[in-house]
Amino acid sequence: MAMIKCRICGKKVSSKVSRCPKCGAALKLSIPGMIFLIFIIVFVIGIVVVAILDKV
Repeated sequence: MAMIKCRICGKKVSSKVSRCPKCGAALKLSIPGMIFLIFIIVFVIGIVVVAILDKV
């Protein structure tokens, strides 16, 4: 069992848990969560590109 550092509170926790027991922060992002995050990033980039091209 490896110990990892929580990115929010800094407490060392087991790498097998999905949430920090101290602050509740998610330690691992699920596949649907990653897909949703990528979708949001692509959507925002698309809006920025359309806004820039609209000014030209």
